[in-house]
Amino acid sequence: MLYHGTDRKNAKNIIEKGFNTTVPAIQEILYQSDNKGRRIKIPGSLGYGVYTFQDSYSMAKSFSKKFSKDVCVLKIEISDEANNNILDLTKDRVKEEFSHFARIAESVKNADQLYSVFKKYGSAKMDLYAGIMTELYILFLTTKKKRKIRCVRKRTETLLPPLCRVHQRLCIDNGTEFTIRYPREDIKSISEEKR
Repeated sequence: MLYHGTDRKNAKNIIEKGFNTTVPAIQEILYQSDNKGRRIKIPGSLGYGVYTFQDSYSMAKSFSKKFSKDVCVLKIEISDEANNNILDLTKDRVKEEFSHFARIAESVKNADQLYSVFKKYGSAKMDLYAGIMTELYILFLTTKKKRKIRCVRKRTETLLPPLCRVHQRLCIDNGTEFTIRYPREDIKSISEEKR
């Protein structure tokens, strides 16, 4: 089961209309010399998509409390196609392949270029580089391996309080984060989880 925490007003809108999230083409951002006045969408640590926690209502609730005091947790069910097209970074073989890709000079060059673009627009957050590299790897899998990645899964890590300090990351798994890249196509149902 997947859980997404959000502000209660947001939750009502999501239940009624679904998520309004799209995946921009990372290569367009990479090769644009000028943003042409458009807002650049920033990827999270797992790239673009709707972020959820797998099998952890409490983590979804806890995470969303950083942004709102009136929190609602949504329970999300995804399609079989989404379940069958996951970039699963909880598996050693997949982590190894991704790590290899991230060390290739061309990958690093492209990621550095994108990072500079995002930073230029004032958007260099903690896990931005990880999100950029994830998007580039998904682009590689799509174009070279002919795979359609619909979701990304990875273990989350514990941060010591206060949570805003990156250097306090303990690298101890505390749950599983799951990103749905195409929510309009892949989410079968959304409902409020009341506990």
